[in-house]
Amino acid sequence: MQLDSRELVTRLDRLKGALPRVIAGAVFEVAQEAMTESKALVPVDTGVLRATGYVAPPEIGNGTASVEVGYNTPYAARVHEDLTANHPNGGQAKYLETALQPRRIRGRIVTRIKRGMEAVNG
Repeated sequence: MQLDSRELVTRLDRLKGALPRVIAGAVFEVAQEAMTESKALVPVDTGVLRATGYVAPPEIGNGTASVEVGYNTPYAARVHEDLTANHPNGGQAKYLETALQPRRIRGRIVTRIKRGMEAVNG
């Protein structure tokens, strides 16, 4: 049996080059899903808070991929952190934190990275 190491090196280089983009895409997709889940948990009075939920495009740098998620109102943090508040129209405190718990998202990110790398590898 003969192995052409040049082909292997070429494939590995292709995978290495694609990895940051694949990771960023996976994190972004899962963050969008988590935001949808969070919007189902966010307390609603007028609907403004829910409407301001966002997921920023991924940033890649220094071997990391990050995505910013949040709600853009002056009172979002207060509503998120107030465990004593009554929410008569439904919802809960920690609506974003709950949706982004590592045990909820880690497996989905890994699955998407595997799929992305398989697509690159052909």
